[in-house]
Amino acid sequence: MSLALGRWLPLLLVLVLMAQGLPALGATFQLRLVQGETRFQMVADMPRWVRREALADGVRWTFAVRTSRQYRIDKLLTRGPIRLVTLFHRGQKLLVDIHWRFPMPELVPTVTEDGIAFTIPREVTRGSTIDLAPGLQYQRISRWTDAGPLSMHFLRAHLGRVTVTPVPAYRSTFRGLDTLSRIVRRRGALAGVNGSFFSPRTQAPIGLIFSHGEILSGSFFNRSVFGIRRDGTCFTSQAKMFVAIGDDSGKVWTAQAVNRPALKGGITLYTPHWGPRTGTRPDPSRREWAISREGEVLKITTGNSFIPREGHVISVQGKGIYEMRNRLTQGTSVVVYAKLAGRFAGAWHAIAAGPTLLENGEVRVTAREERLPADIARGRAARTAVGYMGGQEILMATVDARPGISVGMTLYELARLLREAGCRDAVNLDGGPSSTMAIRQRIMNHPRDGKERAIHNALLVYPHETAPSDSDALP
Repeated sequence: MSLALGRWLPLLLVLVLMAQGLPALGATFQLRLVQGETRFQMVADMPRWVRREALADGVRWTFAVRTSRQYRIDKLLTRGPIRLVTLFHRGQKLLVDIHWRFPMPELVPTVTEDGIAFTIPREVTRGSTIDLAPGLQYQRISRWTDAGPLSMHFLRAHLGRVTVTPVPAYRSTFRGLDTLSRIVRRRGALAGVNGSFFSPRTQAPIGLIFSHGEILSGSFFNRSVFGIRRDGTCFTSQAKMFVAIGDDSGKVWTAQAVNRPALKGGITLYTPHWGPRTGTRPDPSRREWAISREGEVLKITTGNSFIPREGHVISVQGKGIYEMRNRLTQGTSVVVYAKLAGRFAGAWHAIAAGPTLLENGEVRVTAREERLPADIARGRAARTAVGYMGGQEILMATVDARPGISVGMTLYELARLLREAGCRDAVNLDGGPSSTMAIRQRIMNHPRDGKERAIHNALLVYPHETAPSDSDALP
């Protein structure tokens, strides 16, 4: 991947060393350091030979000069990819030690009439690529920027050769947390990244999760969603979920939530993906109707209802409870309709988090429109995102935020990185301590807290031949 270099940084240091008593030719030795077009310029006697030696954290250049002197000068640099420059003049040898803060590419000195100069670009990028399987490639990129070091990890997937789908941590219950490495191992996946937002308190997702054509959890605040169609093409949009309950007289009610902690003033629909029971607290102001697969009201309770296998539970609190209580009695026939609408009508898998980062190749960060909290919307942080590159290709990315390793990114920087990597549409996923990438059971990035955080769900990658079936993929 071609990574463009940016603007040059200003002059940070000019160090002039005066060697007392030297003749006019070479009487002044100058070490000029310009970070950006990082330039060390040494004005001295023209060298007769040059030698390069590798240091543990840098490089040493030895020059032969005519003037014989003995001195040493150390210069610590507080910013930039170079941490320390040490100058030794030992007899007729001139040694320059350059110690990296961030590994540099090969340095080649330029010898001119004015002396010797080294030049280093402002943004230094190093990377490696591994082909994990047909249609799946891992790339690690390290880069020095104005803000400091960045550590980035990419999974490039071709959906004509691999399957990418969101899955919860556990099959047996939709509520529960586990680390990404264990989810990947238990599910038999090739690789994966963490998925949508979730509540550590309720251990439930916050936002839409849609797998194999079924809604596992409903949308939240109309947040951004990344959708995958059956043919491997992808799209981003805001989720439009339509959930309706109708009785045999033609009366229809609309539910506001699916498989999430019950609303205090509205209708929440539960399916077996949520678990064996709704988990709501029994309350005289709440009613729950257990509906069989055939659409018959089996039982009416005030909370924590049993969810019938392949059936539903309608949980209601607020004004709607009175009309529904009179119309939906035990044995009544009920129709439950839960689908995604609009662009999502053709989706096979989808996951929501937000905000949108890229739209049709343009940076468009919708944090304010999606009412994201400040800890997500502002400042630098560890990030996870998924982007569509066109055709059947997607990119999953993580950016580390850990002292000494990576400074993290703002949402706008993340959007520009994904555009630079070739994405035309992209959505931010859960970040911060949740941001994780795993290949098999090995964590590839540097989690913010030094260890994996337990998460609710993940985007996993499978070879087509071993991809889970509809029933295997769901809880």
